[in-house]
Amino acid sequence: MIDDGLSERERELERENRKSEEKVEKNIGVVLCDCGGEISKKIDLDMVTEVVSGFGYNVLRNNMLCTPENLEAFSDELHGFSRVVFAVCTPKRIESTMKKLAMEAGINPYLIQIVNIREQCAWVCEDTHTATQKAISMIKAAIDRIKLQEPIQEKSVEVNTDVVVIGAGIAGIISTLTLSEDSQRTVHLIEKSSWLGGRTINYENLTPDFICAQCLMSTPLQEILERENIRLYTKAEVVGSKGGMGNFLVEVVEDPRFVEVEKCIGCGECMNVCPVKDENGKSAIYMEPGSLPNIPSINPERCLYEQGCRECINACIFEAINFDDKEKEHYINCGSIILSTGINEFPAEFPAGITHGVYTASQFERILLKNGPTSGKILDLKGEKVPNLVAIVHCVGREELGYCSRICCSVALKYSHLIHEQLPECEIHHIYRDIVLPPEHQRLLDDIRKIGSVHFHRIGIMENEAGKNRVLLRRAKDMVELEIEELDNEVTWIEADLVILMCAVTPPTGLDKLSRIFDFDLDERGFVMIMDSQLNPVEVKPGILVAGGAAGPCSVREASQQAFACAGKVLSTLIPGQEISLEPRVAVVDKEMCSGCKACIICPYGAVTFEEGNEAKIEENFCKGCGICTAICPSKAIKLKGYTSPQIMAEIKSLSESALESEFKSPSGTEKKDGNLDTLRRLEIIK
Repeated sequence: MIDDGLSERERELERENRKSEEKVEKNIGVVLCDCGGEISKKIDLDMVTEVVSGFGYNVLRNNMLCTPENLEAFSDELHGFSRVVFAVCTPKRIESTMKKLAMEAGINPYLIQIVNIREQCAWVCEDTHTATQKAISMIKAAIDRIKLQEPIQEKSVEVNTDVVVIGAGIAGIISTLTLSEDSQRTVHLIEKSSWLGGRTINYENLTPDFICAQCLMSTPLQEILERENIRLYTKAEVVGSKGGMGNFLVEVVEDPRFVEVEKCIGCGECMNVCPVKDENGKSAIYMEPGSLPNIPSINPERCLYEQGCRECINACIFEAINFDDKEKEHYINCGSIILSTGINEFPAEFPAGITHGVYTASQFERILLKNGPTSGKILDLKGEKVPNLVAIVHCVGREELGYCSRICCSVALKYSHLIHEQLPECEIHHIYRDIVLPPEHQRLLDDIRKIGSVHFHRIGIMENEAGKNRVLLRRAKDMVELEIEELDNEVTWIEADLVILMCAVTPPTGLDKLSRIFDFDLDERGFVMIMDSQLNPVEVKPGILVAGGAAGPCSVREASQQAFACAGKVLSTLIPGQEISLEPRVAVVDKEMCSGCKACIICPYGAVTFEEGNEAKIEENFCKGCGICTAICPSKAIKLKGYTSPQIMAEIKSLSESALESEFKSPSGTEKKDGNLDTLRRLEIIK
């Protein structure tokens, strides 16, 4: 017996369906469209009509069915049919129109079948005979399939206007505040650190205007804490999601802070007495200077509580320290998600023997802070005296990553201005490959070139023809020696008191995990892939948007523009009271056949849950009809409405019969005298 891919229960259901086929066949109509002559150029529609009518089905003809006047008149002709096969052009263009036409005629829109006899027959077949025979075969297969189709009812739910924003950097803050202007909408802001502001909050000067970032963001951050329709989750991350646009359910886990927010006033006494300090002066209980909420958080990996330390508990007169704090789980219903997770810095490898005096850009930003480790003073590698020569190395990591980070050059020029302002006599050397600047940042370069103590050394790619790095750093007594092979192959040696590495921008940590949770793609660099970078530059997929560095390196200004664009997209699509249609062709579980193996848990939309006894259940509000669970189920307990195994097998069987019959018969319809016996046997087996 040939394995037809059906289980015993599916065969039983198929036999039941066959019993009612005779009644169904009488009510099936077939519509042939000539597409203004495009189809009849290659297909003999008279022959198709004669053959299909000979099968016992009513055939209706139309020259150009998709025109408004023909559609209006044709709906009356479909009355009386329960199912209709449309032999027309591509379903991508015409299916929605044919569904609407069927509904006007009182036919369930999922009891129609589209057969593409233009692109798949008329336009690709070499001769009329082949095209005509193929069209007849496809129509017959569609008829055999539609006999087994069942009515499907469309459902809709009211759109959820709430929004989840992931990441509380500059893009997340702006999009959250913009969306929360609508008081009827709740915005859930999720931040993995214990404070707001992201990387931007650590900058005292933003390019190109040297605006203080902490001053710029102080008012927006305070508004985040004060607005009643904003829910803030710090030390939190998204761990699961299901659903789609207008109807998401997001699972969030919030780690314990070990400090009670309601009691703490942010006095900082706990940080002062903490015995654990790192090289930057950060204690095990810490809050970022100038950030909000002004509440410290305890790092359990560094804290000595388990070793008996109680210094912070004893110092807090408000009894805000709580080591019994537990992890919290939150389930958030929302209609849209904005990814604003920021950026990372390429991990630079420091040369052997060099432990001080070489800083990455983020480390140097901390030195520039007035509340930083040196109170904003620029000191040499020992931290004892001001440097006489500073080297700024551009494009660190560019060769390894394969792309330019776009924003590093303007930041490097910012450092030149700040160093020269504080140390006018200090020499500054830029070692660069290309200077890449936005138009509004060009004046930074123009101004810095006027300073005589600033020098530029251009190199090619980081490695020369011999595979040697064009920029080498070595320890030379109390300095760092740089060997630079410039673009003209001349070698320059510089002894610097301080070296700044402008590391490339990389995707934020955890972005790959979010891509799996929300089922979106990353580009070749590892950043979020945009749906349409030209016409829709912030939409990842329906309901999921991106702003800021998660989509690629960008400036603070660009991140702000993208945040406003995301908010505008949400406000224009998630309208209160509006309904969204759910996917009607969803998966259904036959509980009698389900073995509880949980293979279907692979569902990318989280639509599969399990009842008592481990029986699978499909949450129809979240199912998108992708069919993954149907394909993976080993016991064939899951079927997809409109795409059941009997329906698909009926279509395949009909096409196979037609193919073998055409192989065994001549164009005139008579059997070939040299007909292949193997073909005949296969035809009999299929029948």
